[in-house]
Amino acid sequence: MTLSTLGAKRTIKTVAEFMSHLDTDTAGWTIRWFRGQKENWELKPTIFRRKYNENLICHDFRNKAPGYGVDIEFDRFDKWLFQMQHYGAPTRLLDWTESVLVALYFATLDAGSDTEKSKPVVWILNPAEMNNVSVNKKSVLLSMATSQSVCGGYNNCQLAFNAANPRTGSNDNDTNKPLSTINPVAITTTYIDQRLVAQKSVFTIHGSSREPLEKCFGINPSFIFRYEFSEDAAQSIRTELTTMGITHSSIFPDLGGLCKDLKTKYICKDSEATHTVDHCGFKSHLFHA
Repeated sequence: MTLSTLGAKRTIKTVAEFMSHLDTDTAGWTIRWFRGQKENWELKPTIFRRKYNENLICHDFRNKAPGYGVDIEFDRFDKWLFQMQHYGAPTRLLDWTESVLVALYFATLDAGSDTEKSKPVVWILNPAEMNNVSVNKKSVLLSMATSQSVCGGYNNCQLAFNAANPRTGSNDNDTNKPLSTINPVAITTTYIDQRLVAQKSVFTIHGSSREPLEKCFGINPSFIFRYEFSEDAAQSIRTELTTMGITHSSIFPDLGGLCKDLKTKYICKDSEATHTVDHCGFKSHLFHA
């Protein structure tokens, strides 16, 4: 694994080494967020990866989701965004986690796959410092990741959408316009789903800039960097995570997560014999009319 920031480099092969160097590399940080990726993709939200009609997507989701059992206050747009992101709708949110183990899980998701040869990365972010930079240290704008306000996420979503709207976008000379931000900001999360809890989910949200997060703040900002690691290191770390109990069902605590764990745990090698079901009467019920 290699630390990529300001030219510094390290080779790391285990979770313990990762944690040791992380403590050194983020010394003085009061809060750390993580994002694991199986490839070194740009930190760009899905809404900016293609051309989408964001307004219609949000409008239709809020109108139709209640028919699928979603029960969210109509005016809490932050919660709607969290739900949209959770189920795969394009949004201007980018997923992060407060758990380094969760980030390592997502980074090594395809490690050892016969069909995937990945180059995983884990990004590390100081969200409070990024927010300070994004809003030019104007404390009146800050609803930071460290805020105790229960509406912190809502306030920062509002900053981003004000900036994205040409009628309300940033203009330091116009005191009549609502507060906004061009660059991404970190937002607090309201846990509205068990997966958000299990993954210790947090988010950044982009304002009017369509640039990837890592390119919004000039060269080598002090509040974000990444670790890169080889396929061999990824496989080793993946094995460690499984031993620690970090598996798909712990990240996705539902039947889908359980079934993926079973597929991974009980796959047979070519030299191993397979077995048909012959317990509890299943065989007769499954294979006989």
